[in-house]
Amino acid sequence: MKILGTKAIQMNEEQKDLLRNTASKDPEVMREHRKALAQTLDGAFKSAVLEEDTLDGVFQKIVVPNGADTRFPIHFLEAGDEEDHIAFVMPKEGAIPNRFIEGDEVYVSTYEIANSIDWPIRYARDARWDVVADAMDVFYYGFTRKMNDDGWKTIISSAVTNGAITDSAATSGYFTKKLVTNLQVGMKRFTGGRRTNVTDLFLSPEGLADIRNWSSSDVDPDTRREIFVGDSAGGIKNLFGVRLHELHDLGVGQRYQTYIESSSGPNKSAWFPTPGDQEFCIAMDLSNKPNYPFKMPVREELGVFDDETMHRSARMGVYGWMELGFTVLDSRYAAIGTF
Repeated sequence: MKILGTKAIQMNEEQKDLLRNTASKDPEVMREHRKALAQTLDGAFKSAVLEEDTLDGVFQKIVVPNGADTRFPIHFLEAGDEEDHIAFVMPKEGAIPNRFIEGDEVYVSTYEIANSIDWPIRYARDARWDVVADAMDVFYYGFTRKMNDDGWKTIISSAVTNGAITDSAATSGYFTKKLVTNLQVGMKRFTGGRRTNVTDLFLSPEGLADIRNWSSSDVDPDTRREIFVGDSAGGIKNLFGVRLHELHDLGVGQRYQTYIESSSGPNKSAWFPTPGDQEFCIAMDLSNKPNYPFKMPVREELGVFDDETMHRSARMGVYGWMELGFTVLDSRYAAIGTF
């Protein structure tokens, strides 16, 4: 039975009875089946994909046992390199990440994120699993958006400390291969001499469209053919060994770009070193080294529960919460590019 992602279209009688009985007039039957429904939705939620989690493969998830401290030692710094270390931690949901410049360890705050959804009880009485599936889509989207926003704000706040890298010879608003190589060199030359490399690049749909439209003056015919062939197979995969990712929240007027611009304060030119630059991209080293700096401690996994208080309003629903945090332990593993 698919409840999220691919909607439930055909349900067997047992599954229909489960939903119908959550609207039973017998309180014991109702409570028993509402609890069973919450458990079913809990399992479906944890295995579902609605809005693709854009943090997948970026942050290392660390489940923290009860009573354990969410401190991370800065054990990977080289001797004499400490003054160049900058860490960022998200203190609470939707906040501005805190900056830490010194110390032997970083304490990562964890916080709860919660969401709820409800629907008229008549849909349960009529075994309308399609309505429940739609409701759970909205419920799931609320969590993924909160997590994506907080994770990316932590990355962005870390990356902007290194300044912006650009291709000064490029046409305004045009993504070029020179920008990729500039980012590769720029990350290697960050203060402190870290041995970092650009392995992944996140850019807007418009930036990827520029690559698809590269002319013979940008790349040779064989390279253009590889771009076209790779794109038809499901997207442009890499450039100079750098994996390319489309991030819809980057681009003029989009959420993460406006966040970068607001973080820079009134001096917008600080983030657009070349006059006329319009967009940002985010370069990262995700090579999963032993000193991997992108951490997501999870104190409590997501749980989904039946909301019994809705019954007197002829509605039923679920709520849930989880407790987690985000940190980038070394800002030199991320860089901002402008074009």
